Amino acid sequence: MDMNYKPLIKIILLLCCIIETACTKETAKTVEASSGYLKVEFSCTYPVWSVQSVMNVDVNPDGNIQIGTGTLQYSGEVETDESKYTRSGIWQFFPVGVVENDVNETYVVINPEISVDYDITRLYINGALFLEAPFSGAIDDSPVTFSYNEATTNSGGSIEGVSDAGGSIIWTLRLIPSTTVCEWMADNPFVGTWEYNDNQITSTLVFSKDMKAITTVVTDDGHTEITDTNNYTYSYTATTLTLTKTGEADYITDYYINGISLTLSLNWRVPWTYTKVN
Repeated sequence: MDMNYKPLIKIILLLCCIIETACTKETAKTVEASSGYLKVEFSCTYPVWSVQSVMNVDVNPDGNIQIGTGTLQYSGEVETDESKYTRSGIWQFFPVGVVENDVNETYVVINPEISVDYDITRLYINGALFLEAPFSGAIDDSPVTFSYNEATTNSGGSIEGVSDAGGSIIWTLRLIPSTTVCEWMADNPFVGTWEYNDNQITSTLVFSKDMKAITTVVTDDGHTEITDTNNYTYSYTATTLTLTKTGEADYITDYYINGISLTLSLNWRVPWTYTKVN
């Protein structure tokens, strides 16, 4: 049996390859207060998965940073006539950060503080378990250094990470300065129609200028089609969206918008990325 383990080795080592910027910095005395998000995307090609987590970020004028926690849950398998390889796990993020100054640049340095709740790899040969390798504990990760200027001025934020044929770990920091939050919110970036599609689910979000929203989720397993439609009023801050329906508790979700892409979660679902179609 000819098995290529190189992609597996590479994806395990990816996290260790994030390199901290090698220059002398000092802690920033003052910066402009801002709010936004920290996003991590973890993709693997052997086995295949692509998952992401988004965490709220608030930067204070004194350079102190508050960052929310996050979770990644992943799984995948590769099966041949003689073997099956599976891997699954859960990562928890408890990031801490600080603003630092260089001579000509301001940086946001974030330590992800990753804890693996349970990562398990299994290899089956002819239906019998041949290898099982579980792991739980902290990952010895390196700080990720972002450009404060890119994070606050680029619509896509400041992006750092590593990728190769085995997969990728990509970090994005997007911040909106407090002086522009009101202007940005006044434009109401939600207004319009957004769609999400996968093999069995189609979801549509329609936001209107009068702060009303309609959500539609159509599930089709090939035999039965189920449509769930709800009407809400909505409100939002720079990082959270609130959906309100008479007689029900408000639903509050973190979100981020990048051009025509909107990522948020509805009800218990993992985050979905919608595309603006109108």
